[in-house]
Amino acid sequence: MERYRNFHLATYAYAYYLDKVTDEQLKKDIEHFMSYAPLEKMFVENHRGKVTIPKDRLLHFKEIFESYGLKTSGAIVPTGTVGERKPSIFDTFCYTDPEHREVFLGYIRDLAETFDEIILDDFFFTACRCDKCIAAKGSRSWNEYRRQMMADLSREMVDMAHKINPELNFIIKYPAWYKSYHETGYDPQVQRDIFDEVYTGTETRLPDYDMQHFQRYHSFSIFRWMENAAPGKNGGGWIDSGGSGHSINVFLEQVEQTVFAGTKEVMLWNFRDFVQPDNLNLPPLGKDLYRMDRIRDRLGTPCGIAVYEPFNSDGEDMVYNYFGMRGLAFEPKQEFDMDAPSMLLTSSSAKNPGIIDKLRTYLSKGGTVIMTNGFLHDTWDRGIQEYTNLQITGRLMRGSEYMTGDRNHAAESGVFKAHGDVEIEVIINKDNAGWIDVSLNDRQFNAPFFNEEDYSKGQVFLLNVPMNYADIYNIPGGVIDAMARHMTVGRKVFVSSEDKVCFYEYDNNVFGIHNMEFYPSVIRIHVRGEAQAIVNIETGERYEDFIRYPEPTVAGDAVSHVPEEPEKYIDLRLGSGQYSFYEIV
Repeated sequence: MERYRNFHLATYAYAYYLDKVTDEQLKKDIEHFMSYAPLEKMFVENHRGKVTIPKDRLLHFKEIFESYGLKTSGAIVPTGTVGERKPSIFDTFCYTDPEHREVFLGYIRDLAETFDEIILDDFFFTACRCDKCIAAKGSRSWNEYRRQMMADLSREMVDMAHKINPELNFIIKYPAWYKSYHETGYDPQVQRDIFDEVYTGTETRLPDYDMQHFQRYHSFSIFRWMENAAPGKNGGGWIDSGGSGHSINVFLEQVEQTVFAGTKEVMLWNFRDFVQPDNLNLPPLGKDLYRMDRIRDRLGTPCGIAVYEPFNSDGEDMVYNYFGMRGLAFEPKQEFDMDAPSMLLTSSSAKNPGIIDKLRTYLSKGGTVIMTNGFLHDTWDRGIQEYTNLQITGRLMRGSEYMTGDRNHAAESGVFKAHGDVEIEVIINKDNAGWIDVSLNDRQFNAPFFNEEDYSKGQVFLLNVPMNYADIYNIPGGVIDAMARHMTVGRKVFVSSEDKVCFYEYDNNVFGIHNMEFYPSVIRIHVRGEAQAIVNIETGERYEDFIRYPEPTVAGDAVSHVPEEPEKYIDLRLGSGQYSFYEIV
């Protein structure tokens, strides 16, 4: 079976499976898996919870896997009890306790003596608050103590493993829940220089009935976050079928977004599940991966609206993933990108004490800032009022009717009625000191939903995020359209829709659209500049029946308008769960 050109395929044999499986069954399972997809690597776990696989058995399994031409890597889930039970989530090891630490390092020694690669599953964290931890923490915050302690342990562990096996490639796999890293001891800013490689958890769960409420776009955005966190060291994306049993499409979307985000390796957790008779994910996945591989041949580097997300920050956690499900492409970055055409700033961005100075420099260069109401609050006493006339009231309002009114296209203003109410903060805009592009209306009252102001050579927009992020899905497509036009300034293409649609943009004039709804959707594709057509990169089908967006006009007694590129659009229909990619020509 031909291997993929643009990425490798790996899976994970966990300890509970290896502890019970016979050699005969293991070989049948390998052959079953490889009949559907060209597997290249097996991660072999030596410890999880109550089960430990001794070194002689690891060597035996390694021999079997390698007899099928598979590369092998060691793996570990550091959970379990050592002596007295600790007060920690999932019984993760207490690395403050010397006994726990030594037991854990013993497992790492076994792996380093057996394999040339080790991956730490994403249970390499701590939330322990035992008496030893409380005493060691002292006056520091738990955040500070855990990050320092885990960084020190990481250095000790990696140095030990490299002394045992100088050729070892040591990987730390980071979980999907990156907004909680710093509270549990993860610190990619430091650990990226300790480990040889990092790995990204791109597993998303059913957002309706899961405490983490990951939106499906998160599989794409978390990979991009890690690419920018550890450039050149992000080895792969880790997919988990859990939480997607109601729909094979939901499972496949995790893999598709991981591949389209640029992964070098796809890791499917876990091997045992994929070879069970009642698991139907593998057959369609094997076929879909070949299609993804062909598309990857044509993709450049992903790009989108820059999101400034400093290391160890939080606030309005992952709000852009909801907008990512409404057709906006984002590129989350840990460093402030002064060259980005547009930049989304959230409460997380405000965690940088120097953010206002960065903002001034960026705007003076002509940048476009989209700040959330959370950012406005968090910088209210730090100088943000230099850049905006907006005023905070502390009041809330609900509504389902929106009015749009772009100042370059006042004649194109419209009223849009949503299917459900949205609750937002009442923020006051002073008339003619700024311009309300979108308002939320309730009878004879309205408040800015999306507002713009000028500063130096740049522009400052307010994005008034609903109190419940899920209400973002109630926003009408025409309103998304009106906001996206400004948020994507400087970009060649953007899209809008009434539905849940993901958009992938690349730096070589190629883009993709992905319908995440359970029914067909219409996506409006806007192209800026003098493009002649868009062409489906798989079928060669050409679309050129664009409708030209109206030319800018001046508002009222003004004599000029804000410069903007010519724009035209076309509507395309896409089936449920389907994706397609196009080139602008």
